Amino acid sequence: PVVACRGGSLTQVVDHNVTGFVVDSIEEAIDATRNVGRLSRQACRATFERRFSATRMAEDYLDVYQAQLASRLTDATMVTGAA
Repeated sequence: PVVACRGGSLTQVVDHNVTGFVVDSIEEAIDATRNVGRLSRQACRATFERRFSATRMAEDYLDVYQAQLASRLTDATMVTGAA
């Protein structure tokens, strides 16, 4: 769990009240630290694994590579007229 000040892409990384707290002031940060114990460590870990694990990232790379290959095959078919 994290307590972090709102900014940049933070809200895309931290799920407020699930994986941490996104705050706008020192006072909110102090309050959030008192509530960190309410957050589920299991939910934090599951969110991390779903978003940032090496397996997930490798699968995303494979998807990109496969899309590129499919696009090149389609382009080659159009150029050669092969069916």
